[in-house]
Amino acid sequence: PTPTSTPTASPTPTAAPSPTVTPTATPTATPTYTTMTNARLTSGTPSAPRVYERIIFTGGDATRGVLHVNYTLHDVVIRDCIIDSGPQNGLTINALDNAVIANVRFENVIVRPQPRMGVEVTDRTSSGRTSNNWHHLTFDRMTIEPQGSEAFSLCSGMTGDTVTTIRDMTIEGSGNRPDLYPWGQGFEINKARGVTVDGLTIGQTRGAAFNLQGPSSGTDMLWRFSRVVADMRVKDDQQIEPMSSTAQVVYCKNATGWRFSGTVVTAPSGSYNGYLDNVNGADFTGTTWLRPGSKPYVSQVNGSGGNVALP
Repeated sequence: PTPTSTPTASPTPTAAPSPTVTPTATPTATPTYTTMTNARLTSGTPSAPRVYERIIFTGGDATRGVLHVNYTLHDVVIRDCIIDSGPQNGLTINALDNAVIANVRFENVIVRPQPRMGVEVTDRTSSGRTSNNWHHLTFDRMTIEPQGSEAFSLCSGMTGDTVTTIRDMTIEGSGNRPDLYPWGQGFEINKARGVTVDGLTIGQTRGAAFNLQGPSSGTDMLWRFSRVVADMRVKDDQQIEPMSSTAQVVYCKNATGWRFSGTVVTAPSGSYNGYLDNVNGADFTGTTWLRPGSKPYVSQVNGSGGNVALP
């Protein structure tokens, strides 16, 4: 008989591989800003502060800042905003006998270059008033680009505590317009008491990185500085003027009882790490003093003494 052939099994077809799906990138949304020119802000309440968010402030003139506050203002938050370049200051807060500015917060605000100051806070009286009419201000994550004269200044001749806080501020330079103004300091406190700084980075400035002045060596200024980096070797691209050869990183006059902790580095063209004039009882514990190519040095004059942790 004829043998029966065994059928050959048909091969099982291999399934075609599924194509790999490449996820579509989620586009990053560009923040939308609103422009306000010569803005006059409106107060809120302690439970419902007025919030100004994602605004580009423009305006100003020869005597007024781009954002100029010389009227009573309280319970306000200015968040994720830009103070654009103008003809004088960027932000001016000018307390008067009839103008109290309090409980105002600046969060993640950029101050563009100005011919004069980036931020100037003052208190003026014609009545003999001694209480502060600006107080409880907060500057949180503010970036101040190189300015024509001083970058940031707090000024008050009053006797009270300003209860003002600076947190994680960056100052990129100052003193770029010596043709207009002799001042070139980075961070200034002029007789204002009760200022707390928790996080401050300062790049190269034309004048002193810190200009700190009180009314007398016997006045406890209630200043507290921590997490400070003042490295005068770091120069921003917009900082045109180099640090003066006579400028110190930390300059202080007529103050006592304050604390400072951070890193202080001189510029190649700068002189000393610090200059203390009639200063007593300042505590620099935790501060690293560096002066490339030379020994760190802080000069003490006019009765300065009792200052702790100097190089």
